[in-house]
Amino acid sequence: MAAAGVRELGGVHDKAQRLMADRKDFLKSGVSEARNALLEAALECERVGDQTRVEQLRNAFKELADSEFAVRGHIKALSEVAKGNYTPPVQSADGRPPQPVGYAGLLEVMAREAQDEPRAQKLKKDFLGKFEREVWEVNHAGQALPGEEEEDIVMEPTQIFTNRKCPYTGTPLAELSEP
Repeated sequence: MAAAGVRELGGVHDKAQRLMADRKDFLKSGVSEARNALLEAALECERVGDQTRVEQLRNAFKELADSEFAVRGHIKALSEVAKGNYTPPVQSADGRPPQPVGYAGLLEVMAREAQDEPRAQKLKKDFLGKFEREVWEVNHAGQALPGEEEEDIVMEPTQIFTNRKCPYTGTPLAELSEP
């Protein structure tokens, strides 16, 4: 009887892995196409000067990015649960014994953690930045995006000089009038 349970659990695990692979492919292609379509529409609206629609498309793009990363977080959480890489969360309230949150709570916690990872945040910021830059470039080619003006580059030495004397005269560097 235990062997049947193990086989059944293995089958569930295999099915979960196949579903996860299908979902990842959909996410990559479907959302990418939607992102590109929103960008193209915003570029065309920017060309004709329809700022109201550009703003609506910008908001839709942000909403799509938020949804995409929420789905990515859930996919990662489901993948970790399918692999068995999790610790069920518990919650305690007002001195009561800890109560299991259950799988729904577990998935929410894991999905939120995946969305808050620095890598995911950077990728989301990059998507939004690309949208803003491309829309800006339509009418402001070659100009820096507001807020991204070029800053002065400050070069600092990365190594301490080990040679304290002039290689030609042998004079200590501190004593040179014009190094």
